[in-house]
Amino acid sequence: MTALTDLTIVQAHQGLKKKEFSALELCRAHLEKIKKKDKAIHAFLNVNESAALAQAKKTDDLLASGQELSLLAGIPVSIKDNILVEDIKCTAGSKILEDYVAPYDATVVAKLKKQGAVILGK
Repeated sequence: MTALTDLTIVQAHQGLKKKEFSALELCRAHLEKIKKKDKAIHAFLNVNESAALAQAKKTDDLLASGQELSLLAGIPVSIKDNILVEDIKCTAGSKILEDYVAPYDATVVAKLKKQGAVILGK
């Protein structure tokens, strides 16, 4: 089987629906990969592990209750640092914005959240 971190969105969605793995397992696999690789590549300014795991749990709860999932439900995503995610720092790579915390979600983030995507970090 393909590693969970190598699945396409469609493959991950189908795997979740067929209960081949849980959204929590998918999320944890991506978080582990970030922990292993980010020390060398520094792609993330922050990883919001607790919020990501909470969102993944919500997806698993929806699955357990038999509800239909959107294509993005439970799918781990990362957000570029110049896009606002409520209550998370948004520096846009700028020293002057190093302590700026977004007061709201950008439209794209709000749409991702509405679809149940799991935001790992920025």
